[in-house]
Amino acid sequence: MTDEEFAVFREVEIDKMPGYWIGITIGRTAIRISEKAFAKIGEPCCIRILIDEEGKRLSIKPAKPDEDNSMRITPRGKYYTEDTLAISGPKLIEAISEKLSLVFTAKIARYRIPGIYDKEQRALIFDTADAEAVPKKERKPKGTRTLDIDAEELPED
Repeated sequence: MTDEEFAVFREVEIDKMPGYWIGITIGRTAIRISEKAFAKIGEPCCIRILIDEEGKRLSIKPAKPDEDNSMRITPRGKYYTEDTLAISGPKLIEAISEKLSLVFTAKIARYRIPGIYDKEQRALIFDTADAEAVPKKERKPKGTRTLDIDAEELPED
């Protein structure tokens, strides 16, 4: 292919591709960080969480293990899917959720919050004004199943 023929190709703006999500999901017991968000901050072993209570925003910055208030990230695939990483601890998550005014109910299981990467601060920033409440999935009780049969197939008493 000549340079002239190749000139029709354009570089893919990866940040604008569907599925390229820089975000977090806050549940009752863990915060899951998307793989893309984690890559933006350099895939550190530890992070620091900062909260702007007035603006209801959360920021995640890379940290060293020996820094004050640093938290270790749960490795990929240990408890969650391969494309997310987690910070867990029910008490910690409860405190963060309270400060950000995220309310969990019988119908709300978690919140998905898109974010941005601030190059100057080397930080991810998430605004809870953009949070999407994710409803709980209804589950059938254990040991139950649905049978798909016609009334004619039922045995007579």
